Amino acid sequence: MSEDPYRYEVLKGPLKGIRSYHFDYRNTEYRIAYRIVENKNRIEIVLIKTRKSFYQILRQIIGK
Repeated sequence: MSEDPYRYEVLKGPLKGIRSYHFDYRNTEYRIAYRIVENKNRIEIVLIKTRKSFYQILRQIIGK
C-alpha cells in the first residue's frame, strides 16, 4: 500500500476520497480504509476491520 497507494479501490458516493485495500488473514477477509494526504505526502488509515459491517462502520466514522 505504501509503495503504490493509488493502486487500490476508490470508494464512491458518501465515501468518496477514501480507498479500500482488501486482504485475507487466517481465512478471514479484512479491509483497510485509507486516505491519501497529498500535501503531507502520507497515507491516513481510517479503519481496519473484518469485512462484516465494514462499510457501515466506516460511514459512521466519517460522519456520512
